[in-house]
Amino acid sequence: MAMRFKEMGIPPQEFVELCYPLWARIYVELAHETPGISWSDAEIERVFLSLTGFNMFRMQFASEHEQRQALAMAHEAERGLYHADERHELDGDAAIDFAYGWMAATTLVVSSVRIEDRDLAAQKCAMAHPDSGREMFLRGFAARLEI
Repeated sequence: MAMRFKEMGIPPQEFVELCYPLWARIYVELAHETPGISWSDAEIERVFLSLTGFNMFRMQFASEHEQRQALAMAHEAERGLYHADERHELDGDAAIDFAYGWMAATTLVVSSVRIEDRDLAAQKCAMAHPDSGREMFLRGFAARLEI
C-alpha cells in the first residue's frame, strides 16, 4: 500500500523549498568559480549532497522524522556557508571547503564525541579533503567547535 502525503510529514514541495536557502548559498559560491552556472546545475546538487548527506529530491518523500533530520543538516550546512561568507569573508571554493570542515566538526559535536585534542581531530578529518582546500577545511572545523 502506497504511503499518503499526509502520513509522510512535510509535503514534498514544501520540503524542497525549505532546502533552498542552502541550495542558494551553494549556487552563489559556485558562481564565483563558474560564471554562468545555472540554478539547476548538477554541481550544485553534488555539493549539496556531499555537505548534507542526502538528496533533497529523494528525501522529499521520506518519513517526517527523516525529513526533519535532513533539514537540520541542511540548516547546519547553510550556517557553515554563512559563517564562511559573512564572518570569514570567504568566497567560492574556499567557502565550500570551510563548510565541509564545519560539517565534519558538526558530526563530531552531534555524536557527543569527546574531543581532547582538537587539532588532531581536525587533522584526521582533513585527511580525506584535497590538499588545495585543507586550510579552509581546518578553519571551518575549528570555527564550528568554538560555538
